[in-house]
Amino acid sequence: EKEVGNEDDMQRELTDIEKEIIILIVQELSNKEIAARRFLSIRTVEKYRQRIMEKLKIHNSIALTKYAIKNGLVKV
Repeated sequence: EKEVGNEDDMQRELTDIEKEIIILIVQELSNKEIAARRFLSIRTVEKYRQRIMEKLKIHNSIALTKYAIKNGLVKV
């Protein structure tokens, strides 16, 4: 049984595209800018953002930024 809140497990559950979306969010790109950069629809980016937040049990961009730094997705 998985331990709730285990960050290693949560990060393993993230897909490569979700990790890339996190990096772009942390870089303060809007959904529209992320969509253009990744050749996705804005709605698709919104769904990725929602899924990421649900998987990580995070509710805002500040917490997502902290997660990304703590887990080595971005450097300060």
